[in-house]
Amino acid sequence: MTWIVVIPAWGDRALDYFQTTSLPSVKAALKYAGIKDAQFIVHTDDERKVRKLVGNQVITLQTPTFVSKYYALGACHQAAITRANPGDKIAIINADHCASVELFEACERRFAEGKQLIMAAGTRTLSETRPPIGVRSRDLLAWAWENRHPTITDAIWGSGHSPSLACIHFVEGDNEVVTRAFHLHPVAFVRHAGLKFTGITIDDGIVDSFPRDRVHVVTDADELALAECSPADYFFASRESQISIVAIARWAGKLKGPGHPRASAAHRWLLTHRISIKGTGKEIGDSAVCNAVLAILEGE
Repeated sequence: MTWIVVIPAWGDRALDYFQTTSLPSVKAALKYAGIKDAQFIVHTDDERKVRKLVGNQVITLQTPTFVSKYYALGACHQAAITRANPGDKIAIINADHCASVELFEACERRFAEGKQLIMAAGTRTLSETRPPIGVRSRDLLAWAWENRHPTITDAIWGSGHSPSLACIHFVEGDNEVVTRAFHLHPVAFVRHAGLKFTGITIDDGIVDSFPRDRVHVVTDADELALAECSPADYFFASRESQISIVAIARWAGKLKGPGHPRASAAHRWLLTHRISIKGTGKEIGDSAVCNAVLAILEGE
């Protein structure tokens, strides 16, 4: 079984972060896990630069042409899955992701336990400085929360007004942060025959492509982490009213297409996981809120 690391990177911004953030952090994590033969698949518009940075272990593919970058990313990920062989281990990394140093070691451990899909939160950040490379998960999460993107702040229960409620964050004081999410990032998975995902992006549909008991959700702040360096102009216009249980349920139940709600049964299962970002992971009122949301959704 081969590790295949998929990092689509086209355009000046993505290539800059690929060079300074995602690729160095992935290389540090591969070295930490003792993996020397990983292969990279990079969809790019600058093949020469990517080959110079990665070397002989890269397959460069042409950037797909789509009106939306989300459709393009989905096409990149499905193309990479199609190229892989059954049994290969595939890591999905965004060009502006920073991975903690334990990423591959932690995934290998879960695969050895029989899991086939690893899902984790990718906390959005906004900072003039780049994330630290080669650091432990808890340290990367601490940096991510200290430099959280305004969209994260606006999705904090009790104060936020975000209209986009795929992730909700619960905070107690300065030391406790727990995230609940319908949509999580598929960090890595084992390719099986016929593997495809529904929906536009891989985070939407891949979880429905694996048996529930084969999916591992990262909830421990010390296991592995991703920080996403989002641009300053990425935002959602705030609502007048604060986030509420009803608002979360309405967001999750809204149809994206015929018979395709924003939150499928698998996404609702993801919401049941308490993801510790900072602190001890103790209960801080998030379970009551999420249980109430799920009760509304189940009653629809």
